Amino acid sequence: MLQRTFEPIYPNPYIAGNPIRNQEMFFGRVDEFRFIARALEDGRKAALIVLFGERRSGKSSILYQILNGRLGEAFLPIFVDMQIMAGIAGDADFFERIITDACKQLAGNGLSAEPYASQLKEAAATNVFRRFLQEVKSRFPERAPLLLVDEYENLEARVKEGSLSRHILTFFAGLLETDLVSFVFTGSRSLEVHDQAIWGEELFRKATSRKISFLTKDDTTRLITQPLQNKVDFAPEVVAQIYSLTAGQPFYTQMICQNLVYHLNEVQKRHVTRRDLQDVVDGVLENPPPQLIFNWSEHAAERKLALSLLAEFSEAPQTFLSARDLCQGIKRKKLEIDLAPNFFHAEFSSLFQDEYVLQKARKYGFRLDLYRLWVRHDHNIWQVKKEIGARETARITKQAHIKEKNRQRTFRRLEHAIAIGLAVVVIYVLWKLLFPPKHVIVQANGGPFWVLVDSDTVGTSHGQKDSTRFEMPEALTKGIAYEFKVILAASGETWQKTETIQKDDHVVEARFPLYPLQVITDAASVEMRVGGLPSVKTADNQPEAWQHKFQVCAGKYVLWAKDRSTGEVSQIEITVSDTMAVRIDFPGVVVLTLAANHYPFDYTHKWRNARASKERPNLKRANSPVVFYGQPKDTYLFTFSNPVTGQPINIISDIKTDTTVSVKFDPDWKPPQPPVSVTMPKTITKHTLRINSVPSGASLSLNGKERGVTPFIDYLERSEYLIILKMAGYDSAKRQIVLTSDFGDTIKLTPQNGHLKLVVQDEKQRLMPNYAVSVDGRPLTERELRSETIQLPVGKRTLRIESRRYASIDTFCVIEKNKIGELRIIMERSKP
Repeated sequence: MLQRTFEPIYPNPYIAGNPIRNQEMFFGRVDEFRFIARALEDGRKAALIVLFGERRSGKSSILYQILNGRLGEAFLPIFVDMQIMAGIAGDADFFERIITDACKQLAGNGLSAEPYASQLKEAAATNVFRRFLQEVKSRFPERAPLLLVDEYENLEARVKEGSLSRHILTFFAGLLETDLVSFVFTGSRSLEVHDQAIWGEELFRKATSRKISFLTKDDTTRLITQPLQNKVDFAPEVVAQIYSLTAGQPFYTQMICQNLVYHLNEVQKRHVTRRDLQDVVDGVLENPPPQLIFNWSEHAAERKLALSLLAEFSEAPQTFLSARDLCQGIKRKKLEIDLAPNFFHAEFSSLFQDEYVLQKARKYGFRLDLYRLWVRHDHNIWQVKKEIGARETARITKQAHIKEKNRQRTFRRLEHAIAIGLAVVVIYVLWKLLFPPKHVIVQANGGPFWVLVDSDTVGTSHGQKDSTRFEMPEALTKGIAYEFKVILAASGETWQKTETIQKDDHVVEARFPLYPLQVITDAASVEMRVGGLPSVKTADNQPEAWQHKFQVCAGKYVLWAKDRSTGEVSQIEITVSDTMAVRIDFPGVVVLTLAANHYPFDYTHKWRNARASKERPNLKRANSPVVFYGQPKDTYLFTFSNPVTGQPINIISDIKTDTTVSVKFDPDWKPPQPPVSVTMPKTITKHTLRINSVPSGASLSLNGKERGVTPFIDYLERSEYLIILKMAGYDSAKRQIVLTSDFGDTIKLTPQNGHLKLVVQDEKQRLMPNYAVSVDGRPLTERELRSETIQLPVGKRTLRIESRRYASIDTFCVIEKNKIGELRIIMERSKP
């Protein structure tokens, strides 16, 4: 039962106008998240996904949910807002902003943007960004980086205006080949409708698109009722009427519900009736949101006329009218507009694609009843005629009849075109018989690569039987000179030459510069090969058995290595675009270094279950640190001896990683009595403990002892542990576990918030109508200023209040948890 006494609903849970960043107010889109995860194969595959749809359809909100971990721990999302990229000055500035934002989003993991900012001034921007992705991949080896690009059409705009090079888009296509990162783009249109000459054939071929439309009826119902559960009850018909008004469009549903909460607080009631909803709708029609006005301004004059006429004759929801019905209605009401039925068919077909209208059996009706009501209220046919002007109305009327005549004329021309086309086909067949084309092969010393002939993209060697060889799908004419351009996918290096086709299977040879590649392993002796099958190069006659050097051109290679002592094989993919060094680690061996504070020293080392020598002649002499490659992971017994003093030192160590064993001799040592006996320790079983938090960077304690910050990883003995996470501005979180095997978990911290009631008055203590407020440098939105209270994180907050013709005021306030504070500000007029 609801309480009889009314308590205001603060804060207002609904968000209209801004993307939904939290999980509590995000509903539906389960199929979209499942589609993205399936396209990326849960992080095992690199892909480009394009989510497109009309404005305010929830595309940005989907990206923020991915950023908050909706796809799971297999992904490492990085958000890129292209709207804030206006004013960038070249590729280096573009990548510097992405790297800086990424380091902020991944704060607490040791990533820093400063080294890359300096490198961007000296090296190619794409190479620096690739190195950044490689570092991210090494720091998060079990997570797949996912670049979330909002408003991706701005990439094309930046390329056209010259602030970005087209090479950026080619580089993105090449990244998909390296498996370093995947992309999720959001925009108003799918990639296929854009300029292929700018985006390139590779991105067009790799892109997978999905349209973001309205919410389902069930998801819309949950969005309406769940945020006000146990606070407000709805009459049964109210929820259905809201869905009829918005059809599940997220922005307008949030807007109706947000205004409904304001209305309930004003009339102090908790039961929502049809009359309450009608009052809210009337208020929206009297004071429409900017989105409705902006949306109408984007329509062409033809669309405005068609929508106004459809609203004029649709007096009830779910009214469907045919083009003939509209033409008859125009004559019946004597609207002085002469339009043909084909005009309405053409306009409504376009409006149907953009989800403004629905179509049933060649009849049309508004999809959102709220849009129908607003058009009838603010844009009736007389207002629209005045808005577009008499000349434009006459042009549209004349154009509708001209299109009908042109349609008939087109049919006649089509018949002539078919006849001409048949004649052209016959001529073309005869030409091919007389001058048959020749097959051409493009061969390079690296790959994969793109091939362009006379500036037209022909294809890529990726996916063919050999990435360094490309067999052109179309033959070329013998005796004709063509301009061939070959671009390496890994580095963007270009080779260009003009050749005349001489014969069938003509081979065009492309040669690129070679770069030194150094490969270092932790094995003592290794067989190694580098190259993409079937062209393989073998390393031999190298200066060290664990160190190999090759000369390769830029490209993607398979690096294969085999430990001769254990037979273990390690294989990785590398992308070479400059001089580089690569390390290969074998799981079963380590690099062991012996060092001392006195040289020379004598030593022996034996691993567990091996018989240790007791005779001094078996000791070896070392005049500097000794390095052993390819040592097995095991428990070792080290015996050290100072040849000057005779001091023996025994060390037992469990070696699992590359390790330096250091010994410190005592220069004043004398033989002890009795001699020290050495025993092997018992093996202690340890397990991996991984703890992460949302957000990361929380301090972590185990059984009352501080152990660091999240993300946290350590190897601990089998036992019971009490985990406590603490972070300023968030409630502490506790978790009790019994560690019997490897364990990992992500703990979400609950933020601490309070509210501030801000009262801004002029010098006569009258409420200020217009002012702007910034909190800690962040401008508050219009929705936050219109609310009764402003929700802010706990702690001391700095405020700046500004208004035209008034002096700005800087002040502060202290926000307490779950409390509503009040701050009164008196503005003084600025001196002239």
